[in-house]
Amino acid sequence: MGGDHDNKHEQKLQAVLLADSFLNTFQPITLDKTSPKVLCPLNNVTLLDYSIEFLAGAGVEELFVFCVTGGDAVEAYLEKSTWTSSIKVTCVKDSSVTNAGDALRELDKQNLIQSDPFILMTGDVVTNIDIVPALELHKLRHKKDSSAIMTVLMKEVGGWSVAQDHDHEGKGKNKSGGNSSTYHASSIRNLNDDLTVAFNTADPAGTRVLSYDSNPGNTGSTQIPTSFFASNAQIELRNDMLDTGIYICSPEVLARFSDEFDYLHISKFIANSVAEEEEGLQSKIYATVLKSNEYAARIHDLRTYHAVSRDLMKRWCFPIVPDNLPAGYDKKYRYEMQRHMMYVEQKGKEKIGRCTIIRGPGMIGNKSKVDSECSIYRTVIGHNCTIGKNVSISDSHLWQDVTVEDGATISEAILCNHSVIKKGATVPKGCVIGRGCVIDEHITLPEFTRVTLFQDADDDDDFDAFDDDDSSSSSSNNSSGSSNGSGSSSLSSDPGNVSKSVVNQAGSTDTDVENDQSIIGKNGQGRADCVSDNEHEDENECGDEDDEGFGLGDGPDDGSFIIGRQAGVDVVNVFKDICLEHDVNSDIGNLRIELNSFKFSQNASFGECVTGAMLAIFERLNMTSDISSGKLVSTFKAELNHWGELLEKLCHSVEEEKSVITALEIAATSGGIIGEVLSREPSFRFILQTLHSEDIVSDEAIFAWANMLRQEDDGESPRGKLFLQGPTQEFLEWIEEESSGSDSDSSDSDGN
Repeated sequence: MGGDHDNKHEQKLQAVLLADSFLNTFQPITLDKTSPKVLCPLNNVTLLDYSIEFLAGAGVEELFVFCVTGGDAVEAYLEKSTWTSSIKVTCVKDSSVTNAGDALRELDKQNLIQSDPFILMTGDVVTNIDIVPALELHKLRHKKDSSAIMTVLMKEVGGWSVAQDHDHEGKGKNKSGGNSSTYHASSIRNLNDDLTVAFNTADPAGTRVLSYDSNPGNTGSTQIPTSFFASNAQIELRNDMLDTGIYICSPEVLARFSDEFDYLHISKFIANSVAEEEEGLQSKIYATVLKSNEYAARIHDLRTYHAVSRDLMKRWCFPIVPDNLPAGYDKKYRYEMQRHMMYVEQKGKEKIGRCTIIRGPGMIGNKSKVDSECSIYRTVIGHNCTIGKNVSISDSHLWQDVTVEDGATISEAILCNHSVIKKGATVPKGCVIGRGCVIDEHITLPEFTRVTLFQDADDDDDFDAFDDDDSSSSSSNNSSGSSNGSGSSSLSSDPGNVSKSVVNQAGSTDTDVENDQSIIGKNGQGRADCVSDNEHEDENECGDEDDEGFGLGDGPDDGSFIIGRQAGVDVVNVFKDICLEHDVNSDIGNLRIELNSFKFSQNASFGECVTGAMLAIFERLNMTSDISSGKLVSTFKAELNHWGELLEKLCHSVEEEKSVITALEIAATSGGIIGEVLSREPSFRFILQTLHSEDIVSDEAIFAWANMLRQEDDGESPRGKLFLQGPTQEFLEWIEEESSGSDSDSSDSDGN
């Protein structure tokens, strides 16, 4: 009987996709009921198709897409969509649902979910993970322990960092000119997210979640029951984890939601489930932490929309990249990555005018036209777009059928389908131009202006009550006179705080039209919401260390951290991991592109890149403690036959060559077998000599390294002891003599 029961549940893997985030972070775009969030394009691919492609690859045979707003549009899209997989997709619509908890209760009521386990995910996730191992592990856990009902997929993204802004040309300062704090987080982390979790990593069943606090900032602390310390041998407290919005659930999860109507959100369910102190009452929830080469991110708002778009173009989510489209798209489109990481559609070849400069990462869609003398940087251009002469666009997203006339300037903005920017107009940082909206000639919009043709159906903004957790508090200061105030979100933070709202659309009053003309122009079309100066200041208090535009605040220049670098990221280790994953049978040039992409994304130096590459090379040597110096050198030379070209390309100056020697020092002093072998005389000298003879490091780099150690080290440190080894000193003396001899010969020949 037990075997029959298992087979029944294993016949068909099901999944639930919540098409609504129950937030207003994509307004005013989503005020258009034909454009719910999951139907918005991301790099010219509908967001929903990323999710379906992932679930089909995971082996899901039946998918339920739960829709609240825009359900008819989603259903129509699914009916006309074609994908090669056998996945059956059903749209479940219920406009009365106001939160994720109600959606899951409705699914339980309809008894649609039969598989154990099933996958639950939000519709705004983009990922390349292989979820099958996590599914199998969940099945084993649940079979042994029926209280293990959920597995949360999490990604390490780095925690928050805080830096004090010092006066720097007025950037990022408060209006009085004083100093202020700037908070930095990963570019894919929601700025309202302050998740702190506690893990028991010693649990034999896996990484068990003991505490899940999604907003400890309200109290300034995270509470963990003291009983947990008695019953768990090891507790690991983390604030650098991202809840990816992907959950592996047993059917009991739906039953728990039906029993507890207080569970409005999945995060609340997790927090309450793990908080029970009495062991018999607990529902056990485990976490699967993604590997370093796995990517998963939620598009919470317009800021994370831009960040995920950029990550995909930089190939961090490989194979989910622009030139490897989801099933069905390849029939219409085919992208090719060209210079400067520009992805250009090939089937309906674009037209680019003379003297136009285009730099990526960016995309140009099918049948789009760019006239002459334009400058386009880091921008995604959709299908059938028309861009006039002498147009400047940077860090922006143009959706489908967008028209930008001559002389217009666009920076860090989103232009939705069929929008028009007329001649000489300026659309600055943080602006969103909705579907069909028009900005008149020579109009300069205020920063963070949102323009839409669509009226919010809820004039009293009751939708705010449905914000996830405490995020609705960010919009509590909205002007009561704003019909869409709570719906506006700057690209540097989550929504809210709109101080001025004016209307210009059919049926609006003459007074409204007159007020709006001063913003979008006499011949403009759309409602406009403008963020006040004070609100700009609040938004700029939250920055992004992976800053490449899109309405993000400027970071301080006080040396407390590296501008443009994601908090908590050890770039040298990431460089090393990338090199370790490289297949030596593939072209080294591809690895160089990948290293350069990460370098630019984290504002890293070539020296850090070289250091990571060298550390990877030493690990690839597979040393044993009894390896002889001769064998070590021959193995190292063989490895350099493949890696030498990369090192030469990365070493642009003496500084990078010094980083090669620094990497050798790090490896030799790091302990383990590698440290033992390289620190042993004369191994250090032989490796250094090989690097010199293979022209990886020059005489100048070795002299600079030696002089630095002579001045700074007394010979007591591990580095100093390596430097003072007899064989190393003999090699340095030989190099100095050779260099002196070369100088003498050069002088004699000059004299003759």
